[in-house]
Amino acid sequence: MLRRSGLNSHSRSRSLLSSNHTPHVNVQDLPPSNWDVHLIEFLYCDDTRPEFQLQKAEEQYRRLVAILKTQGCSKVSLHIILMGVMGTIFRSHTDTTFSKLGLDYCKAKKLTKNLNTRSIQYATKIIKTKRKLGFHQHNANGTGGVSSRNPPDPH
Repeated sequence: MLRRSGLNSHSRSRSLLSSNHTPHVNVQDLPPSNWDVHLIEFLYCDDTRPEFQLQKAEEQYRRLVAILKTQGCSKVSLHIILMGVMGTIFRSHTDTTFSKLGLDYCKAKKLTKNLNTRSIQYATKIIKTKRKLGFHQHNANGTGGVSSRNPPDPH
């Protein structure tokens, strides 16, 4: 399987492909019809509405996939990995995608678990920071310990 790494038409450096049969080949030496292009997008989405973010990503990449195909790339794959912002795992968009990308079952499960853990950690940090900022803003306004969820009525 060939994988493209960092092709830049404006760069003087040569990009490399790795293959099971050829250790290092210049990408310019192979016709695009021999390329196996994998576009990978990692996205966070609403925990309850992953379909919206999935549609948005597919729509965003539709044009790029079409351009690559018109340039002669016959094998272009879009892989979208979705995680809920609070750590929800959408198996069809995590484990399945990792398997399609060549990870064995155990590695795919471990990676999914690590991503889940990180998502929860970052969400917790964001929530704590938001609460601290909200508390300090209320103290600066002289409202004391009023909850940031229930601001005073402006009327």
